[in-house]
Amino acid sequence: MRRSIGIAALFVLTGCGGSPEVKLAATCNAVMGDPEVGGDITDANISIEAYCGCAATTLLALPDDERGGVISTLETMEQMMQNHEGSAEAAFRELSKAARAEDATPEAIEAYEAMDALGQRLDDLLEEMRDADRTCPS
Repeated sequence: MRRSIGIAALFVLTGCGGSPEVKLAATCNAVMGDPEVGGDITDANISIEAYCGCAATTLLALPDDERGGVISTLETMEQMMQNHEGSAEAAFRELSKAARAEDATPEAIEAYEAMDALGQRLDDLLEEMRDADRTCPS
């Protein structure tokens, strides 16, 4: 399930209206609402809405140079998910396969590593929320 949160994390940003925080939270809610993606969150008795609100706040608080990388990764993964009929697992498999290919491009490797790093960041956030009695630690 840890990988699923990482995958889901990559879909947090899209172009809906409102403030950046509202955009992040709304997209996160849509993606994390998929039981396969948001299972760890709901298993922790944290609502998807609370997790996504916290994730939006946390991601927007990143330094500019990190935030830009997160946005780029999220946009790439969002497109990949759309190309796979909304399947986060299929998008992850494609990204992983591209990064492990004998002729893998530096971009494919970087995208996979960025996804993995973002997934770890969001896994850590879930743990912090568990430790903070299911509230946002930020």
